Amino acid sequence: MLVNFKKLAFALNAKDVNAFSFSSEDSLIAEKQVIYVGSFYQEVEDEWFDVQESDLDNFIVQHDRMLSNGIEVPMPEEHNFMPSDRRGKVLSYYKGLDDKGRVSLFARVEFKDAQTKRDFKDSQVSLYSPPVFVDGQKNSYPRAITHLALTDYPVVPDLGTWKTIAASAKPKTKDKPMLMKQLAVALSLQPADDATEESLVEMITAHFSAMNKTAEDNKTLVASLSAEIETLKANPNPANPPAPEVSPAMLSMMKENRTMKLSTLTEAGRISPVVKTALEDLFASDSAVTMAFSNTPAAKSSVATFDKVIDALSKNEITSSGEGTGPQTLKFSSQKEGDNSSSNVLTRMAENKAEAQAN
Repeated sequence: MLVNFKKLAFALNAKDVNAFSFSSEDSLIAEKQVIYVGSFYQEVEDEWFDVQESDLDNFIVQHDRMLSNGIEVPMPEEHNFMPSDRRGKVLSYYKGLDDKGRVSLFARVEFKDAQTKRDFKDSQVSLYSPPVFVDGQKNSYPRAITHLALTDYPVVPDLGTWKTIAASAKPKTKDKPMLMKQLAVALSLQPADDATEESLVEMITAHFSAMNKTAEDNKTLVASLSAEIETLKANPNPANPPAPEVSPAMLSMMKENRTMKLSTLTEAGRISPVVKTALEDLFASDSAVTMAFSNTPAAKSSVATFDKVIDALSKNEITSSGEGTGPQTLKFSSQKEGDNSSSNVLTRMAENKAEAQAN
């Protein structure tokens, strides 16, 4: 006789027994809490990450778009991209409150077979979400979850347990146009009241693309200015007279003036602290300030360049939070490199930031 644990729990007026049973009649479909709104510490990167309700809404929207375009989201064992490690697939996501009242994202998944479901009944999950995923038809999916990993090393603690779902149960859904409109409003995009689903998708995608472009533009600007300064240092014009002697007080005054202008841009939110530090190295260093006082074309060009940079950046707007390093890949697993022999278990969550620091 097969015991119906849910009916038994109800009869006993108990909380959900959450029986993850495994008879031959069991469904391969199950539900799991994936993440909830809050701040989480990633030990590998020594950083905190904030998850907002709008992030959960976006995960749902992008997953629906991927499914409509024929793209399945796999559920591998740990973070990797090997088909042989696939243990199931994600059917849908929905947003709701967990038993502690936290706004959460829940995934409905289908295991590949009963044995796999049995093997991973005590596992946790960890989502992988790159800044932008582009499919073979050049459709862009900003901040989509491209796989949901089964892991014993989640960054997000205190997730709920697995729940078996009847195969005939309909997935929990929400009106997509309304959901996307709420997401657009949360991103301060001000959509029209009669905005269509297509226009909302374009608006949200354009917003995330602009965030990426701003980060890349800042990186390109710093690289270009650095190359120009190095060229000026390496190729002075010998036909011009040497720079005159300048008092230390004058040099200090110009250095403080340039530093103050860059600090003002940072405080106004026009540039990030990372960009400010890079520009100080280029324009407010002792060598850069000394060269600015010389009566040479190179010096005049350097002064003009600094003024143009300040003018241009005064019109800049930082569209993403953090230090202007651009969107980071979200990989909510705290396992460190070398914890086991599995390959591709953990990648860095802040590849853009690491690349910027390396350059």
